[in-house]
Amino acid sequence: MTHVLIVEDDTTIRDGLAELLELEGFSVSRAANGRESLSQLNAGLRPDVIVLDLVMPVMDGLRFLKTVRGSAHGDIPVLVMTAVGDQVDLANLAEDIGCPVLSKTGPLEPLLAALHAFD
Repeated sequence: MTHVLIVEDDTTIRDGLAELLELEGFSVSRAANGRESLSQLNAGLRPDVIVLDLVMPVMDGLRFLKTVRGSAHGDIPVLVMTAVGDQVDLANLAEDIGCPVLSKTGPLEPLLAALHAFD
C-alpha cells in the first residue's frame, strides 16, 4: 500500500484529500506545514510520496523542498499541488522546482494517476 504524506495548511483541503486518498486505497499521513512535515520525517515517518502545497505559513513548500532535498529524505518523490497555477505556468514552475506541479483548482484525476504510479 502506497503511503502518502499530505502537507497542506488548509484543514478542509487536507482532510478532504486524505479521505479521498484513503478511499482510493492509500495510507495517509497529514501535516499542516513544511516544518511539521519535517518533524514527522525526522521522527521516522517514511512516506512513499509527498503531496505538497506551496503557500503555507510557518514553512512554505519551496523552503520545505530546499530543506528536504538536502537531507536524508531527499529521495522521497514530491508532487506539488497549488492554487498558484491560476497565475503562473505550471509546466515552467515544475521545471524550476524540479518536481511535478498540479493545479489544486483542477480535476483530481491527474493527482490520482500520479499517485497510482507509485503502487
